[in-house]
This record gives sequence, C-alpha cells and structure tokens, in this order.
Amino acid sequence: MKETEIDIFSIRLPACVESVKDKHNTLTILIQETTGLGPEEEQIFSGASIGTAREIIPSSSDRLLKIYWEDYVGYSVLNESYANVEEVNQNPERKYKFAVELLSSGWFTEYMKQAVFADNEYPGPLKYWEVIGNNHVVHIWSHIEPTVRLMKPTDSVTTH
Repeated sequence: MKETEIDIFSIRLPACVESVKDKHNTLTILIQETTGLGPEEEQIFSGASIGTAREIIPSSSDRLLKIYWEDYVGYSVLNESYANVEEVNQNPERKYKFAVELLSSGWFTEYMKQAVFADNEYPGPLKYWEVIGNNHVVHIWSHIEPTVRLMKPTDSVTTH
C-alpha cells in the first residue's frame, strides 16, 4: 500500500501523538486519530485533582498519520498534563475539533522572536503550528508547510 497524502486540517481530535522525531533539521510527528473513549472519570495528577477526563483508547482501525516538516525554525514538546490550559482556552483562533491548528500568534511565537534571528524576511513567512495529542502538545514555527501521509501501522516513522 502506498502512502496517501492527507489534508493536515482533517486530523480530528481526540488523537495520540505517538512520537516526535528530529533528524537533520527535519521534523516528523507520528499521530494516531482515535475513535475510542473510555468513561469520564476524575483525574488525579501528582496528588491533585485536575478535573474529569476520558481515556483515549486507540484501536488498530484508527488512522495513523505522519506529519513531516522538511525544515523548521524551532519546536517544543510539552507534557499535556502541564500545558497552560488558560493560554489555549483564551485563544479565539482555536477550533477544538482538530489535532493540528495553524495560529497567528501565542506565547511560543513571542519566545521564538527572542530566541532566534529568523523572521518573515529570512527564511521567509513563518507559520505557527500546534499539534495536540492525549499526552503531548507540540508547537512548531516553520517557513515550510508540512506534508501529511496516511501510514500503515507497520511503517517506520523515520521514512518520508
């Protein structure tokens, strides 16, 4: 079966970020859409209640997708349990339906403007991508549009 290209904005929540791989300034995120949800239960994290949530249960029939950036300026991976939910909830651009969002600004873009000399002139217009999964939130700042491929469960994340 040959890889099939997928629209990045069609990756629906809930999703599991299976892996994030950085190799020679390329970035590959393997993500699995999930259709299975467990019962709603109170969640205890580090001894404190963080509210209710449902376990995300992947199955072999869910789509496995590879998101690939040929180049990027910077990225960060956050443990979703510690991610600043207020920042996410206050952003009017969030749609809350999809695992990948293209945002115009946020804390990550402000950080990147201080951390690197890259800007919209060099290497070119920069875009801020956010990938949300059940255990990770990945922020990417890149001048390259990512490609998304439908994968077979036996495919390797390192191939592109």
